[in-house]
Amino acid sequence: DREKSWSTPGNYNLAKRYITDSPKMIVTVRDVLDVVASLVNLNKPYYLDQIKNFYGSYYRDENDMIAEFLLQPNGFIDKELLGIANAISSDNRKSFHLVEYEDLILNPQKTMSEIYNFLEVSQFDNDFQNIEKVELDLDEAVGFPSNTHEVHKKITKSSTSPDKVFSKSLINKYSDIEFWRKEVISIHNYTDAGSYNY
Repeated sequence: DREKSWSTPGNYNLAKRYITDSPKMIVTVRDVLDVVASLVNLNKPYYLDQIKNFYGSYYRDENDMIAEFLLQPNGFIDKELLGIANAISSDNRKSFHLVEYEDLILNPQKTMSEIYNFLEVSQFDNDFQNIEKVELDLDEAVGFPSNTHEVHKKITKSSTSPDKVFSKSLINKYSDIEFWRKEVISIHNYTDAGSYNY
């Protein structure tokens, strides 16, 4: 299942309670500002509509304002960061395998081999020049543009660069927040209340 939020504590606990007590989940990770820049480039009109009633949208750079909207506390990116923190916590680490975007782009077969090893399934010789997406996303049903999760036919590095999209001050504000590369996070005082919001 490719639900984007299985790694959040509430959803992870649901999986353990009702599916298996030893789930295995793949969590894809990437520089946060790269993700935000990609979302801005892909669907700027959609996000401009989302922020039209924000005071800052009248005097701040549009792209910076969209980034602030996407990175707001308790927003959808914040929820995904909670999921990553849960994935790397010492109690749960064995259930998760993190896949860095750069590793997938630069060493796709090695990265996939590591995924197969983690899942304890047979290795497969993937064709990274002819990728076919076989499932449908329901992005619009959960409030996102329909093209948010399009898949390209070939593995290629995105040309989106944050320094071409955002101001230097915004980049400085949100740089180096990829905590999963540095330390194990403790999930503290977390309850299941409100945690089942897909």
